[in-house]
Amino acid sequence: MAGESDIDEELERAHYRNIIEMNRAVTQAMIDHQEKKKAASDAKKLLDGLSEDLSALISSGPDEPDLQMELPFDGEGDSDDE
Repeated sequence: MAGESDIDEELERAHYRNIIEMNRAVTQAMIDHQEKKKAASDAKKLLDGLSEDLSALISSGPDEPDLQMELPFDGEGDSDDE
């Protein structure tokens, strides 16, 4: 019956090897998931910020003209110089 216990031991070792391999795969999947969650979170923050900026721009309406920029300076616009 020694052959039977050798088979059982080999099956048990194979089982534990499979557990170790699967554990490594799960660990890597968890790492990948965390990295992708962080990237998604960063993208969401960017989206939210840009959406807020867009809403503020829309709600503020067009900029009022700067009346001082339309004033003539030192002879600009004077028709007397011609």
